[in-house]
Amino acid sequence: MVRFIVTLLSVVVTFVAATSQGLSSEQPCVPDCPQSTYNGPYKQVLQLSPTCFVQVTFWRRLACGYNQDVAITEVRILSVPGCNFYNTAVFLETVTRELLKYTSGTIPQDTCKTQWRVAKASCWRSDTTNPCGDTLMIPCSGVGCCLVAYEICGDTNLPGGKSVRPTDIVSTGTCTDTSRRSPCRNACDTTGDGSIGLRTTSINDPLQPNAISVYPNPTDMTLKVAASTAQLALCDRMYVTDLQGQRRIEVKLSDVDRTSGTILINVSSLASGTYIVTCSGADARFSAQFSVQR
Repeated sequence: MVRFIVTLLSVVVTFVAATSQGLSSEQPCVPDCPQSTYNGPYKQVLQLSPTCFVQVTFWRRLACGYNQDVAITEVRILSVPGCNFYNTAVFLETVTRELLKYTSGTIPQDTCKTQWRVAKASCWRSDTTNPCGDTLMIPCSGVGCCLVAYEICGDTNLPGGKSVRPTDIVSTGTCTDTSRRSPCRNACDTTGDGSIGLRTTSINDPLQPNAISVYPNPTDMTLKVAASTAQLALCDRMYVTDLQGQRRIEVKLSDVDRTSGTILINVSSLASGTYIVTCSGADARFSAQFSVQR
């Protein structure tokens, strides 16, 4: 009888430990703002391509009273043959951008929101395909947190009516065991191969505050934007937004002479205040801040 009780207790302890481990693995990583708690989990089915469907498990929180954080803790691939991806980071980044389109709500045309961030474990692995044919993408244990900030803009010309662009890699965590024999793969790739979308070369880096120059600053009527020929070749338009993300002025670069390296923008319609001018294209983005004073 005693042996039976001991065996039973052992089974219970093992079950509780396994259950606790399962629950802990489902919890989102907390890269900062430790007092800001997550709500969830939530589940959403997303279509990544005509043949690729996934179900994402995610959490949400308002971090430090400002940032809209989404944490991804599991991706279930529902159409395994149709979801072909060559890189774990690329796949999870695609999932991330589609999820942000779903969670960010309505954003008016030419309006951008910059307070969105996505957190996920830095290393992920594929779990064994279950009898239903689904494949789980789940975090590896003890790898830290990848936190990336995004800009989401309303654009009715794009699928989902929005564009999603990473603007800053806040933290990368660790992913040390990524050898050929390891199931763990980097989910926060910062090598500039397109997985996150942040370039490593200075001329293409959208995060560098001095990627383009503006003068006079402050200005009252005309803003001069100076950029290199290589930078201008990557851009197809320049636009001015206020600090709330509302687009106020737009200039199509196909309509102006770019050979001088200086673009003139008439800002006489703007009220006194601080604004951001952006040179934007499909593969690059350069911004600078300026003021209007009258």
